[in-house]
Amino acid sequence: MGVGAGYDRRKYIAAEGTILEFANGLAEESFWLSAYANGRLDDRSGVNTGIYATWFNSEFDLGGSSRAMGANAAYYRDLTSKLTATAAVSLDGVMREDALIDDYWTAAALVGLRYTF
Repeated sequence: MGVGAGYDRRKYIAAEGTILEFANGLAEESFWLSAYANGRLDDRSGVNTGIYATWFNSEFDLGGSSRAMGANAAYYRDLTSKLTATAAVSLDGVMREDALIDDYWTAAALVGLRYTF
């Protein structure tokens, strides 16, 4: 099990008379949180789970504020000493403060086999 949190701030420095001059003095910042829990269910199987959330703010004209969040889970089972089956799902989304920009959500699923030599 684990948890994490962080804060990032970037303030841009750009030379006068260059194509990036508009960015001089602008800043972006983000806060993030994440947590995970992994464990064995028995001698041959286990689960992995995780969640995260991020808040982002930009002073750039088209940057604005947004937040992202997501969760994932996976189940794995050792079928033999060399063959493992995995099934996983995830859901991730981005929400923007600007009402003219749609929220974006994606879901994914995976089923796979891994053979270890």
